[in-house]
Amino acid sequence: MSTEPVIHRKQRRVVIVANEQPQAAPAIAQTRADRPVLRLKAKAPTPPAVPSQAGEAASADVPPASPRQEPLSDAERQHRQAAKAEAALRVLAEHFPGLFTSVRPMAIGTGKVLDAERKAGRLPLGCIPLKLALSAQATSDAYFEAVAAGGARFNLAGEVEGEVTPEQVAYATKKLHKRRDTAARRHELPSDAVAPAATPVE
Repeated sequence: MSTEPVIHRKQRRVVIVANEQPQAAPAIAQTRADRPVLRLKAKAPTPPAVPSQAGEAASADVPPASPRQEPLSDAERQHRQAAKAEAALRVLAEHFPGLFTSVRPMAIGTGKVLDAERKAGRLPLGCIPLKLALSAQATSDAYFEAVAAGGARFNLAGEVEGEVTPEQVAYATKKLHKRRDTAARRHELPSDAVAPAATPVE
């Protein structure tokens, strides 16, 4: 059978009609019909997770979150700092008895020397406890009395290193008088009145 197109002329129109091809469509349709149809199964809903015994044991070991801690009052904070300073002063007295077993005017720069000892590992104190101890020592009434008396200053070994200047004597004397006046007026004030903090004297 020829596959050449047949040309028909109708009213000045040229119509090209292709020869009929072998009927492949039914065969294709039949082939498609013979194919198996795949259907997707609906996914089963996931059951709620049940914690395992190991997970329960692990969660039992974890303590519940602690409630938020209330901020400390000024009195409680001062009490804790005083306790830390007292403990640190005991450590200083053990390591440097020549300076810290009794209240004596410290040599200028003692704080820097102690901090260097701490950083070198020869003084088992943290930075904050050391600062609290030196501040407590240098602002105590006994220390102001020692400075007001004048005389020598002492290093960590208990050796003389420097002198107390007249200006430092005058400053310590003024601080002592002010503290005594404050203590005298405190009997007239409420019990929760706090004296102003003193400036350390080196």
